[in-house]
Amino acid sequence: MKITCSQETLAAALVDVVEALPSKPPHPILSHVLLETAQERIKLTAFDLSIGIESYCHALIHKAGQITFEGKLFHDLVTALPNVELTLELKEHQVIELSCSHGKYQLQGMESAEYPKLPAFENQRSVVLPTKNLLEALKPCLKSCAKEEHKQVLTGVHFKFNSDAEESNSLELASTDGHRLTVTQLTGRFLLTTEPPAMTIPATPLEYLIKLIKNKEVNEVTLYYCDHQLQFQVAETILTARLLEGLYPDYETIVPRYFVHHITFLGDELLAAVNRLLLINPKGEKYGPAIVLRTNQTEQTVELFTEANAKTGTERIKADVDSNLIFGLNALYLRNALKSLSGKQFQLCLNEPSCITKLVALETELSSMFQCLMPMLIPGITDDTATSSSEDESTKKTIDSATIDVKEPTPSKITPKKNRRKKTAIAVS
Repeated sequence: MKITCSQETLAAALVDVVEALPSKPPHPILSHVLLETAQERIKLTAFDLSIGIESYCHALIHKAGQITFEGKLFHDLVTALPNVELTLELKEHQVIELSCSHGKYQLQGMESAEYPKLPAFENQRSVVLPTKNLLEALKPCLKSCAKEEHKQVLTGVHFKFNSDAEESNSLELASTDGHRLTVTQLTGRFLLTTEPPAMTIPATPLEYLIKLIKNKEVNEVTLYYCDHQLQFQVAETILTARLLEGLYPDYETIVPRYFVHHITFLGDELLAAVNRLLLINPKGEKYGPAIVLRTNQTEQTVELFTEANAKTGTERIKADVDSNLIFGLNALYLRNALKSLSGKQFQLCLNEPSCITKLVALETELSSMFQCLMPMLIPGITDDTATSSSEDESTKKTIDSATIDVKEPTPSKITPKKNRRKKTAIAVS
């Protein structure tokens, strides 16, 4: 085998495939990249038995062939060279020689026959998606995926397509770790062969996909899928992965369609306030750092309070408030939600302090973007009687004088729960 190509072209292809190389390969061959000649191109493949990346680049083929080489070392060597013409030649005993005007290097390769084959695709179908909106929808969902392997189906993002509309289609993405739920939706005229079934894609290949899209700067990405696996094609690079098996939770049943209370505010202002309060209470106790929020309809403000080890912190921000209310949230989850959702203006929606709180991004190019947070119940402060509409003595207690004693959130998991609604509820736009 002998080929000639530019350093810039080869380096760009190597950057894509080394992402799939495992840090601790169970077998030496999995730390290698497979190089194959294909007409006037070469194909580079990395595969860790779970995720595979194939990248093509143009080259002058003097003699066809294939070989594997240590991927990260070869990547570091090629990227360290200047942008000159490179020659790759396979010598005896699986030695690959890299030469250019600046020098010559020889690396020990391995038989290409030992390299594992990527799974074959049969009866594949496809859908073309816009990369700009896909990136905006994916990023917040990846933040709320579960990390625990025993929650296998929750370690990915759930994709659900809808092609009922005559002129446009929709794609809804959802993820949850059991304590928070993120849902985003994009619409457009996607190129569909048939309506794709709902599928759950692992978080890791989706993180690779984001890197590929940023490296390639393309406007569209093609998703190919069959029964148990999928491929994303980004320009001349193909990402292959298996779908997660198992029934994804029916998250739609736990998100109320209508909400009684609405709080509209600037995200940067609330995020800055939460960050300062986390300096006082960075970790919290068993259930994380609790933060109490109290709305004041007369002053159109939201007051935030936290307490830890005889230290207290209080913040106040301007907001559009439609009622007086006291409720508690996990400060870390609230901060992460504000950082991951796009837009400047947000709205908190809830029915009661003990029910799910919905954080909606109001300024986004997507059709919908929100995250649901589970409540943190604080006895005497954020229980079901602690709203200003009640005459109970607990509603008169000021946040500043409160001692935070957090109960286990109710419900503590993302599970279907019948929500209590008032007849005066209005729809969230």
